[in-house]
Amino acid sequence: EKNIAIQPADNVVRGRTVCVRKEAVDQFFHLLGTVIDAHGLGDKPHQIFNCSETGFQLGRKRVLVPKPASLGCRPVLGLRDHISVLACFSAAGEDIPPFIVYSKAYPGGVCYKTQGPPNALYGWSGSGCINSDLFKKWFLKHFLLHAPKQRPLLLIFDGHKSPVNLEVVEAARKEDVVLLCLPSHCAHI
Repeated sequence: EKNIAIQPADNVVRGRTVCVRKEAVDQFFHLLGTVIDAHGLGDKPHQIFNCSETGFQLGRKRVLVPKPASLGCRPVLGLRDHISVLACFSAAGEDIPPFIVYSKAYPGGVCYKTQGPPNALYGWSGSGCINSDLFKKWFLKHFLLHAPKQRPLLLIFDGHKSPVNLEVVEAARKEDVVLLCLPSHCAHI
C-alpha cells in the first residue's frame, strides 16, 4: 500500500553515522591488512573472527504508521527489560554459540538455558550489556572452548567502551589470539 510504511520504533543508525571518521576507518583497514599479513592469515578465514554485541529492548515491536509520520511509537525508557547478544563469527561463516546477557537475574528459572540456542552461554548484568567481567567469562570459558585449535586466531571487536581487561589480553597472548579493536563508533559500518 502506498500510504503505509514499516518503520522501526527508533532510529539509531542516523545518529551513529555522524561519529564515523574516514581517517579512523582507513587506519583500521591498514592495520587489519598488516596484522593479517604478519600472522599469515590471508588464506585462513576460519581463523579470523569478529564479535559484536547487539542490544534488544524486550517488548519492542515494529509498527505500521501512515507515511507522513516521522517515527512510530517511542518506548518509554526504563520500563522494559534489556538483553544483549554477543555474536561471534569467523570470516568463513562459522559461529561461536551466542552469549546472551539479561538485565535481571535469569527469567523463568532454568528454562532460559533449556529453551535457548544450543551451547549458548548466559549471563546477567544490571544494564543487560556486556561488561569487563562478562567479556572475560565469554573469552576464557566460551570463545577459547569453541574456537578452532589452529593458531594464530584474530579476534576483532568493538572499541567503543571496550570490555577487554588485562586478564583477557594476557590469556589472548598465551593462547596466540590477536585482539584487534575496531575504531570507536564504527562497528555498525
